[in-house]
Amino acid sequence: MTATIDFGMIPGKATRSFDSFKVAITEEQLGSLRTLLNTCPVAGRTYESTWEDGSLGISHQWLAHTVDHWRSSFDWRKHEAHMNTFPHYQTTITDDDDRQYRMHFVGMFSQRSDATPIFLLHGWPGSFLEFLPMLDVLRKKYTPKDLPYHLIVPSLPGYTFSSPPPLDRDFRVEDMARIIAKLAVSLGFGNGFVVQGGDVGSKVARVIAAKHEECKVNFCIMPEPSRITLSRNGNYPISTPELIGLARAHEFDRTGSAYALEHATRPNTIGFALASSPIALLSW
Repeated sequence: MTATIDFGMIPGKATRSFDSFKVAITEEQLGSLRTLLNTCPVAGRTYESTWEDGSLGISHQWLAHTVDHWRSSFDWRKHEAHMNTFPHYQTTITDDDDRQYRMHFVGMFSQRSDATPIFLLHGWPGSFLEFLPMLDVLRKKYTPKDLPYHLIVPSLPGYTFSSPPPLDRDFRVEDMARIIAKLAVSLGFGNGFVVQGGDVGSKVARVIAAKHEECKVNFCIMPEPSRITLSRNGNYPISTPELIGLARAHEFDRTGSAYALEHATRPNTIGFALASSPIALLSW
């Protein structure tokens, strides 16, 4: 496996210490997971679950095949070893109310003085793992001396190896954004950095761009045009790719957004259900 030890030098302008971190799930934790996987059944077939086109959700065939692979073939230690070929860190961030959060991130740092710092923010049900394939491409293409970017992939608060949110108050996107911005400044990027995110990460990125001046990016959310003719022959023509994108967005709102309503309106209910079974979480 390719190692990225050489990319792990924290920039000299960092204002705090950062501890090296290694992913190391205990055998006890893995054993508990195996027990749940082997004892939780896959629900029986129904008419709806025989549909293979995804229009009604995942199919019984897909779930049964994937669970069988997870039980019999998936090698956690192999993937854990791959994760650890990237530089991992943890540090403590003190929020404005003096609460402290232990933050985990993967970092690939350049030795160039003009390297652009980019924070890559995952969503739900994602994690820092989403970005490792891209980092793998970049570490094979560049060396620390010519990498054009500093690449930082945090685990958002409440995810994987970062601290959970507090139990005595609501914890919103704005709170995540503030903590990530503080992490960026502590790494020495107070003069400017860029954010990119997907799903929840995109919302965090939007708030960082709007409310934290250290983030030097114009993050623009463009709503669907209204009161104009959605035609290439109108006064405000919309291109064919844009029309396709609008149609896809409408279809997602119509048939693909029920999960988001459940998350927004009954987070406790779905949270307890998913935490009780790895197969339930896989299905969702």
